[in-house]
Amino acid sequence: MKYSELIQFQPIESVVELRQGNKSDKAREHVLTYVISDDMADRLCNLVFPQLQYAKPG
Repeated sequence: MKYSELIQFQPIESVVELRQGNKSDKAREHVLTYVISDDMADRLCNLVFPQLQYAKPG
């Protein structure tokens, strides 16, 4: 048995056309197939998430 028979990957698009996101099926596909980069994870953890807390505003 080959790996390709067990696991199937969709190609990763580096650019997503957001105009297609207003269709619920396309928006669901975007969420299910989103791959977060290391840079984006770092930005979320160090910049965005700290701003979302209410006890001590940044």
